[in-house]
Amino acid sequence: VAFNSLGYLPTYSKVVIMPEGDELEYLDMAPWAHCAGCIVSFLVLFLWPAPGSIFVDRICIHQQDPKLKGKGIISIGGFIRYSQEMM
Repeated sequence: VAFNSLGYLPTYSKVVIMPEGDELEYLDMAPWAHCAGCIVSFLVLFLWPAPGSIFVDRICIHQQDPKLKGKGIISIGGFIRYSQEMM
C-alpha cells in the first residue's frame, strides 16, 4: 500500500458513479494489497507449525444422542490406528 501511494506500483482507474448526483469520482485501484494478502494467508495456513496435541473426545464424540455417541466411541479405534503418538 505504501509503494502504491508513493507511485512505485502501477494502478488503474475505476469510475464510481455517486448516487446523490451526476458527479463521477475516479478512484485509483491496485490489486497489490489483495494479492499480498492472499499469498500471506496461504503461507500461514500451510506452513505455520501445527499445535503439539489435540484432545479428540469432545470434538469427535456426540455428547447428546446416545446412538451417535456409541458410533463415536466405536470409531476411536480408527483415530488411534492413524495416530502417530498418544498422550
